[in-house]
Amino acid sequence: MDVKYIAGFFDGDGHASISWSGSASLKLEVGFCNNYRPILEEIRCYFHNYGKIYFIKPKLRRQKESFRYKIWRMREVKEILEEMLPYLRIKKRQAELILEFINLRLAHGYIRTPYTSSELEIFAQLQNEHKKLGGERIYGRKCGRK
Repeated sequence: MDVKYIAGFFDGDGHASISWSGSASLKLEVGFCNNYRPILEEIRCYFHNYGKIYFIKPKLRRQKESFRYKIWRMREVKEILEEMLPYLRIKKRQAELILEFINLRLAHGYIRTPYTSSELEIFAQLQNEHKKLGGERIYGRKCGRK
């Protein structure tokens, strides 16, 4: 398992997002989806066991069960995206925007400060990137505020 393989897997079956959590805070997430749990476990192992793997129950009988590997801690998301960035093709711009957002947040020193106009602009740009790559929805939720 190497980072080039993982970056290709991410371009196909991964996501990087910032979304509203409640009315006043944004949450980061990097994730991979697949119906073969062992590959997600290998990726998680490669990334120092960051995050967690979740079971996704099929909504219809004809659907297969699947799994989602999610990483949400800011410094872990930053480390993972920085390592994959040179090898990303399809989701490179999304990764760049999230890294820019993280760097702005970390520059505050205290992460729980109000969002700046620059950070909110990055959030808007990321929404547009998601729409370009296949629609407005990420895991059944519309991008942006609820």
